[in-house]
Amino acid sequence: DAVLSVPDASLVALCKDLISGLSSTVQRASVEVAITAVSVFGCVCQNEKARQLMLRHSDTEPIFEAIPRLVAEIDCDSANACGVTPSVAYLTQYPSAQRRVLASGRSGKLLSGLSRLMRSGDAKTASDAAEAIGNLTYGEGGRYQVLADQGLEGVVEGLCAVLEGPEDLAGTAAWATGNLCRDDKWCLQMLDRPKWVRDVVV
Repeated sequence: DAVLSVPDASLVALCKDLISGLSSTVQRASVEVAITAVSVFGCVCQNEKARQLMLRHSDTEPIFEAIPRLVAEIDCDSANACGVTPSVAYLTQYPSAQRRVLASGRSGKLLSGLSRLMRSGDAKTASDAAEAIGNLTYGEGGRYQVLADQGLEGVVEGLCAVLEGPEDLAGTAAWATGNLCRDDKWCLQMLDRPKWVRDVVV
């Protein structure tokens, strides 16, 4: 916040420079450096004024295009996973970010990556991935996309894995599962599966 506490005109210029640099980085750099760029983007977006500017800016498209790819490629037990999942969980709170990471051709990679990350040996990484699923499924549009994805079974298994983890972090998976269950048809189907009922409901 101290860095971004500048007059509005200067903040616009600063955000444009940041977007330009971060977008270029995620396109050309190694996976490790690209993940750092996404993490920086997530941190900057925690400043309200900067977030409003950056999420509206079309030049952030390379960043949102890179997020599903990076999430799908990283080792779920690596330091990279710990670096990127908090930013993904934070950014997916916002509908404009959700639409862009779930855009055509991206949702499958994103959900596949988040499914793996929910099985991470690091409980916080797993919980952050479950939180991202919860954010994506909170609204009807995102929920429909997740339920229609071929990787849905992996998402469900990942959420169950988080539910078995530390109680203080399992709440994100319970919330995400509850969002999925807002689709009555899907929920009724799942209630016919004894293992899911045992793992989730019981």
